[in-house]
Amino acid sequence: MVDVAGALGAVLGSRVTGPGPGGAVVARWRSGARTDAWGSLRTAQITLDDLPREVLDLAEVGRYEVLVDGLGGFTLTAALGTPVPGKIVLDPDFRLPGRQMSAAAAPGRPIGVPTDPAVLAEVRALVEEFGRFHTDLVGSAPGWAQPATEAELTAVETRLGVRLPEDLRALYLMLANDFAESGLLGRYSHTKLDWVEPWESWPETVFEQDPVYTVRPAGRVKRLSHSPWWIRFGGDRACNNLFVDLDPDVDGTRGQVIEHGRDFHGAPRLVAASVRDMLVDVVTALREGRHEVRRGTLDVAATFDTGSIEPHSTTFIGVPTEVDDPWRAQRVSLVDAGVADLAGLANLSLLTHLNIVRAGRVVGDARRLPRLESLSIDAAAVDTEGTGGHPELWDLSLSGVRQAVRAHDLGGVIRLSIADIDVPDLESLDVPKVLVADAAQVERLLRADKLRTLAALSIESRAPLADVVRLRDQVSGERTEVFHVSGQGLPVVAGR
Repeated sequence: MVDVAGALGAVLGSRVTGPGPGGAVVARWRSGARTDAWGSLRTAQITLDDLPREVLDLAEVGRYEVLVDGLGGFTLTAALGTPVPGKIVLDPDFRLPGRQMSAAAAPGRPIGVPTDPAVLAEVRALVEEFGRFHTDLVGSAPGWAQPATEAELTAVETRLGVRLPEDLRALYLMLANDFAESGLLGRYSHTKLDWVEPWESWPETVFEQDPVYTVRPAGRVKRLSHSPWWIRFGGDRACNNLFVDLDPDVDGTRGQVIEHGRDFHGAPRLVAASVRDMLVDVVTALREGRHEVRRGTLDVAATFDTGSIEPHSTTFIGVPTEVDDPWRAQRVSLVDAGVADLAGLANLSLLTHLNIVRAGRVVGDARRLPRLESLSIDAAAVDTEGTGGHPELWDLSLSGVRQAVRAHDLGGVIRLSIADIDVPDLESLDVPKVLVADAAQVERLLRADKLRTLAALSIESRAPLADVVRLRDQVSGERTEVFHVSGQGLPVVAGR
């Protein structure tokens, strides 16, 4: 039989060498990069790689915890097959605001109908004129691929379940891709039809997500993190992608072109009203002499090619200052303010996300910020009004607050983070869909039968892992397999 306790004791015995400053009494290690130490046993961090092979071979170890009691004893608790026991998603279909998917895109013309001949003729003329400019300026014709066919376009649209815009169809009927990066779409190029697909967002959870910002100008692009009706058809070959938007906002146009990808956080950029407009912009720049030839490459100074990513966030140190452009203050971080007064931010007309960090006290009325959706406060004291029942506020997070907070001031939000916050009347809380709480708070809410409507729960706590797993199982109705082993023989801390 495998001696798991003996193998673990050997690892711990080589790490725990005696008492540290002040006389340690208890130490704890948890899986991951971070070590929690209660007391100060002189030891090195223990990671998953340090666990003996005998432990790792038992099962898939998700999260583990090692406790050393200072009397020579130790225990290992491991949650098997559960990567993060404290994070529970009860409704996998739940989406936070800005993450909901549109029901359907405007249908456009039916799939299978040939491309509009008038649009095809206009796109053909623009592409051919670009080709002549390229030949004259570079000294050679563009290295374009052969044209796509109507049958190939129909096959792609059948796979997508929607018809592509007429001008994009026409572009593909002229050349099936521009892997040569000829400059036909400025610094962008379109990809082959096999790679035309809906936008897939970066991996997200309901616990941590980037803000979703408003795209300038307002009313053109829907305020979403991603959409199945943003159809990727190309990009800049640097992980920033071009999409045709088939489900625009009220003032937008079906087929408008947006950019999103690696360099964008929270919102795409509106590039042009259509693929046709991009072609017109490039050809116009060539006619007006706004171009350069560098190392055999034609660089066109198209007006849509700004070359920069518009920031949406601003950070203030201490005291807020004037912001020339409110579009750049949709998210504000206020850092190291002695007294953070919400009234000082009332002039930021587009402010939706406010992050207050290391403040002494936060004061003011949140209703003075009418568009505020997300408020995160890290402060010793909070003396605010208008958080509970704010018409737009759906995300509220408190940390470091040393005073009691009323449940009434926490109500009406969709996502709430209150771990380690004293809420005397917690049982009267209007429980949100997503809750971040400590183990003791979860215990109280379970006893009050308040967690039935949760979509997701994160238990943030220094409670023993076994307690976190027990709460997880109570909330989820599932059973998590737990491995537990204990032993003796470690150094004894002086004074115990």
